[in-house]
Amino acid sequence: MTGTATVWQPLYFPKLHYLARLAKSDVFVIFDDAEFSRSSRQHRTQIDFQNKTWLTIPIKRSTATVSLDNARIDMSQDWVAQHLGTLQAKYGEDARTMFEEYYTDLNEASTIIDITVPTLKRVIQEFDIDVDTYNSSELDIPYDKGNPSVYNARLANHFDCDVYYCGQNAYEGYLDPDPFKKRDIHIRIQDWTPTWADGNVCALDVLFNSVNPPDYIR
Repeated sequence: MTGTATVWQPLYFPKLHYLARLAKSDVFVIFDDAEFSRSSRQHRTQIDFQNKTWLTIPIKRSTATVSLDNARIDMSQDWVAQHLGTLQAKYGEDARTMFEEYYTDLNEASTIIDITVPTLKRVIQEFDIDVDTYNSSELDIPYDKGNPSVYNARLANHFDCDVYYCGQNAYEGYLDPDPFKKRDIHIRIQDWTPTWADGNVCALDVLFNSVNPPDYIR
């Protein structure tokens, strides 16, 4: 039993710390059937452009709680052209060319993970991060709602990992160490300071303004 596992919800063009954790992991489980939160970064990203522009993927309103893989995108709004236009204006034609294909087939049946997961995987690839990636929705691992620690411990154990890698906020906010102890899994808390002068910015800022592969997350 050896290896480091990270479990994290897919974010839309995440910040550097997200990738820095993956760079120190052997297994990354994308929690793509987690509960959707409209106030989170699951469907939006902030880039330093025209006084901090939020790029937000519009999600259809629902009277019930929905998971990410059931959170349907509101394609009645012309957001795709806005996002691609902003990427091009901020980062250049290369950025638009790299990501445009992931928006092409979106339709009224598309959910948030139809855009956030493939673009996230492309960013991981461009940062040359060597990590085995899995979608939680494709794994037969039982999840007891309201008990994330048990679920994350089960995932780490499923992939034969002896380390679970998490953030400080998660550790202090909700993590219960007991399920990990029962499985002889050590909890490691991310302690990372960005080496890029501008700090913990959107990953795209580094990707399109540095050597490739970027080394700012190592």
